[in-house]
Amino acid sequence: MPKEKKQRRLILHIGTEKTGSTSIQVFLRINQKRLAEGGVGVPSELGDTLHFRLQLLANDEDTNDDFIMNLKLHLNKELRAKTLSEWRNQLYQEVESSVAQTWIISCETLHSRLLKDSELVRLKKILSPLFDRIDVLVYLREPLSMVTSRLTENAKSAIPVVIPEPVANQEFDIADHQATLQRWESAMGPGKLIVRIFESESLVGGNVINDFMEACGLEQENYLIPRHQNPSLSRYGLKLTEEINRHVPRRWIDGTLIKSRWQLMCHIMLQLRGGASYIPSPEDIKKYDQFYEERNEWVRCNYFPEKEKLFKKTWQASLLTNKAEEEATNLARTAKLIANIWLTKTAQVNQLEAQVAYLKDCLKTQNPKLNIDDLQKSGPSHCWQDYLER
Repeated sequence: MPKEKKQRRLILHIGTEKTGSTSIQVFLRINQKRLAEGGVGVPSELGDTLHFRLQLLANDEDTNDDFIMNLKLHLNKELRAKTLSEWRNQLYQEVESSVAQTWIISCETLHSRLLKDSELVRLKKILSPLFDRIDVLVYLREPLSMVTSRLTENAKSAIPVVIPEPVANQEFDIADHQATLQRWESAMGPGKLIVRIFESESLVGGNVINDFMEACGLEQENYLIPRHQNPSLSRYGLKLTEEINRHVPRRWIDGTLIKSRWQLMCHIMLQLRGGASYIPSPEDIKKYDQFYEERNEWVRCNYFPEKEKLFKKTWQASLLTNKAEEEATNLARTAKLIANIWLTKTAQVNQLEAQVAYLKDCLKTQNPKLNIDDLQKSGPSHCWQDYLER
């Protein structure tokens, strides 16, 4: 349990999803030492980049998402409870042993995966012994733009690439910003909500990192700025990935992730990101505008009364590129994708052949001391990324 609480402030960044959260988290990671020198702590015990462990600490014990499954904690209740207890104690120790009075935690799945009131109560119970003030930083994105951007995550996770129908009275609606703000405002005090709009016109300097630094009160001259992270797939990339997903499942029958599929998705993201983006249908545009109009107006009135409209984003459903040019680009990208997959498999085969040759040589010479390190290093590098075109 924590010792006597010092005067500490926490800036809890909860996303939302598809609002530059990965860029923010990379910024925090690569500047962790610089931030510490300025009296700002970024915990290491909650995850290397995404502070996902805090979400798992707050989840109800029967919640089994992909984080829990990948760690195989859903298979053993005792191990799960022991692991979570260790994580919590490590967080307390890290914060209490530091002189930092301001801390920043960033995890967008706090917004999208803490769906029960009991989980927000637990989150506050975890954080309150460490921090006397908790300010919740949240970025809001135009609902249809957010949903469209999330299609890339659908494709990566083998979920159908379709824009969902907006439905009233859902248990959780990721694009209902009114519900998000009301829920977190009532759950996390004392402190305040720091609400920002994720549009280039509203972001400081037109980018989320500069805006995040201002929101957190950080000087903007002394930090490393990461490249843009986690770009979306092109509409062609989405269609191709959806077709691939029909034949390549994400998990084996026992629920274990298929690692080779992850490699395949890395190839796809490398070659097919950017380009002509997915454009919703005129029907989707109309539905989303009408469905979220009152909710967005509530947010504007309560948090941005100076704005005429909460979001400036307007959709142009007829936006098209030159068809012949787009087809040529997609053909070239697909060729690169296939070539890099082939290079990867060739590298892996070469590595295995080199290891077999090393073992045969050892047996032939009756070498009694097989060197495992030499076995790993023999032949081409087994690191598949080395064979990708940068």
